[in-house]
Amino acid sequence: MDPKRADLYCMGVCLFIMLARSYPWTTREEQHKNPMALVPLMVSRMERGALARPDDIPDACWALLQGLLRVDPGRRMTIEDIRTVCVFFGVRGGGGEG
Repeated sequence: MDPKRADLYCMGVCLFIMLARSYPWTTREEQHKNPMALVPLMVSRMERGALARPDDIPDACWALLQGLLRVDPGRRMTIEDIRTVCVFFGVRGGGGEG
């Protein structure tokens, strides 16, 4: 597996947590349960790629998260895909520009 694709998956998990204030494979209500009881449920949802979309995540952000959190690394977004999405959002990157 391409390690960059794994890094992008991890980035998707972190971004999801920051935007949704919950883990990608649980609901906010489930967050209050015993974490060890949630592990089998989370693993099952991860394997199926079943993400629960919180209501307050905009469509464009949701599309980015879905692209980063695809189970199949071959179908996961690449750095170039992310750059395209960032240009769409009006975000510039690279070279220490400010």
